[in-house]
Amino acid sequence: IQDVAKASDTEFMSKLSDAVKNSPHNSLLVLIFGYQDNFESTAIKAAYFAYLSDVNTPVLLFDWPGDQPFTPGGYHRARMNANASGPYLGDLLAKIAREIKPAKIWVEASSLGCQVTCDAFEQMYTHADMADADTEIAHVILAAPDVAKEEFDDEFKKEIVALSDKVTAYVSSNDTALLMSSILDNKQKLGRMKL
Repeated sequence: IQDVAKASDTEFMSKLSDAVKNSPHNSLLVLIFGYQDNFESTAIKAAYFAYLSDVNTPVLLFDWPGDQPFTPGGYHRARMNANASGPYLGDLLAKIAREIKPAKIWVEASSLGCQVTCDAFEQMYTHADMADADTEIAHVILAAPDVAKEEFDDEFKKEIVALSDKVTAYVSSNDTALLMSSILDNKQKLGRMKL
């Protein structure tokens, strides 16, 4: 990271709008951090993900306070922070869709960042202009989603499908972090499926 500067909401939206308009696909990739992800490694992953996907697009990193200690108490604090951060992401995505109007918005989240994303879609779905027949998001990608499977099936699935053209979830049968999350929450996780 070579330069850090604080910007007002107006300046931020203006710079983001310029970046989207100058991109070849009039697009934006929004990347949501996972539990204990740090900014620098996530920025590197974002660049690598964009390179692998062969998508020449601006990338917006959404950080939330997931850098809690690697303990049961730290994990529970991170989960509470994820739930509390979701509405902020939802408001940001709605603002981008309304004001900047990219032709394509891709959302990629990992780990507990998927909970932030699901809560964001729940927030967006409360707005009539977001919950209408037109989709705002081109593709949602959930990698190792640390989201309760039952909660996803009962609530978030319909909201994500209503707001997005495509949804992809990458799951594993032997993810030990999600196994521990399942034990701590006493809930089966979407990202850990038995084969």
